[in-house]
Amino acid sequence: MLKKRSGPNLIIFGIDGGTFQVIKPMVQGGKLPHLGRLFAEGTHGTLESTIPPLTAPAWATFFTGKNPGKHGIYDFVWQSRDKLDRPLVNASSIRGKTVWKILSERGLRVGLINVPMTYPPQKINGYIISGMLTPSKESTFTYPPDLQREIFSKVGDYPLDIQLIKILQTGDDVDFIQALFHGAKKRMKTARYLLDTREVDVFMLTFTMVDRLQHRYWRCMETGPEDALDSWKAKYSRVIEQGYEQLDTYIGELIQQYGQEKDIMILSDHGFGPLYRNFFINKWLTMKGFMALAYPQMQPGKSYSDHVDWSRTVAYSCFSSTEESIFINLEGREPYGIVQPGRDYEAIRERIMEDLKMLKDPISGQPVIDKVMKREEIYHGPMLERAPDIQFLSHNLEYSLRGNPYAESHIAERPMLRQESGYHRLNGIFMLKGEKIRKGVTLSNARLMDLAPTVLYLLEEKIPDDMDGKVLVEAFAENYRDSHPPEYEEAAPASQESAEESASENVYSESEKTIIKETLKGLGYFD
Repeated sequence: MLKKRSGPNLIIFGIDGGTFQVIKPMVQGGKLPHLGRLFAEGTHGTLESTIPPLTAPAWATFFTGKNPGKHGIYDFVWQSRDKLDRPLVNASSIRGKTVWKILSERGLRVGLINVPMTYPPQKINGYIISGMLTPSKESTFTYPPDLQREIFSKVGDYPLDIQLIKILQTGDDVDFIQALFHGAKKRMKTARYLLDTREVDVFMLTFTMVDRLQHRYWRCMETGPEDALDSWKAKYSRVIEQGYEQLDTYIGELIQQYGQEKDIMILSDHGFGPLYRNFFINKWLTMKGFMALAYPQMQPGKSYSDHVDWSRTVAYSCFSSTEESIFINLEGREPYGIVQPGRDYEAIRERIMEDLKMLKDPISGQPVIDKVMKREEIYHGPMLERAPDIQFLSHNLEYSLRGNPYAESHIAERPMLRQESGYHRLNGIFMLKGEKIRKGVTLSNARLMDLAPTVLYLLEEKIPDDMDGKVLVEAFAENYRDSHPPEYEEAAPASQESAEESASENVYSESEKTIIKETLKGLGYFD
């Protein structure tokens, strides 16, 4: 066990959507001095996210060190028997113990601020101010609950992520950008207050600002002969860099004040890149005969799923979420399932996968899909049955998946501006600095699921043997590795760690569900 010392032993910074595609050129140009110092004085590398590289499963994988087949989170919604309207996920949906719970049970104190997938805040040995998917200031979004009142009293207004996205939906870019920078500033003020008033062993602060900027303004960074005429694009061409510059300043300030001679970790849940096309997956399924529609055109007041003739539909993609996945309309699992398990299921799945592999973009003539996978090829564990039957990755992840089965075409150009122009990529970022860490080293093959066991190893704690991730021993100095081999312990049975599904589904009121879904729609996660 580590000897306790003043301040956190480990400070973790989450940069939601952080990508070396932006960071490295800026470091080379001297624009990110504090991150540049971490490059020189520590270890870094790209970090493989989950498939799909989506916020909810990615953060759950970081927390647990497990693949989605064990923690059960594949999307912002989860598959529920006998329901087409899929419930939203939340912190209580995660199966298995998080690294924060493990540390708390072992007597270490943990402080978390603005980390996604932490609402509703769970009881830990420390404090939580929950992040993305927190529905409103009227909800209890802190642990302990009375911390909420204290923050409002001592720090002042604390903008929630959901408030910032509402500003985006008004269409006022200046207000949106100002709100993002203001939100990051208030979280910094909150972090300083809590670090000054509460002793913790592990502290984590997540910034979501650059993720939000990259979703909307990614293609403003692109240059071309037509761009000189585009005043809107030119106006916001540097806003993403400005976001990184601000975070670099904040990270440097916190390290200077609280992180001298401490271990520092920086990570992102996924990378980022441009979007160029829309792929209307359910439209394609109707064209191929895998989905049948009950009406010739959209009917007022009906959802997309209400328009499906389920008696003649063998496959569908989620109508709200925009992830690259397909479900077979399986009898006994789906509300109106018609496909028999076994031979029929496998035959239909194989046909769809082969057709996806052959799909060509009618605009470019190039393949639309880079990779098609069966769920059991990428996931394993007791929650495998929640996974989509088919998972795929579009070409360079440059296609935005949409659910509308009545779209004019299955592939359409995506307007460049004034809407979501960037989206997630598989490669996030990882940086680690400390006395035990090698200097100036670049890691390869690091995965998001490796960070939970690496955190435990860094804190000289035993690692539960059911974690799928491995300790990133290559990041550590040789003398430390030799004297401190990773130690493992038998994990608690899964039945003792499982969340109650009914309790998880009842976290949000109906009005809160509407608010959350509108927020996700504003970011491009929902159709």
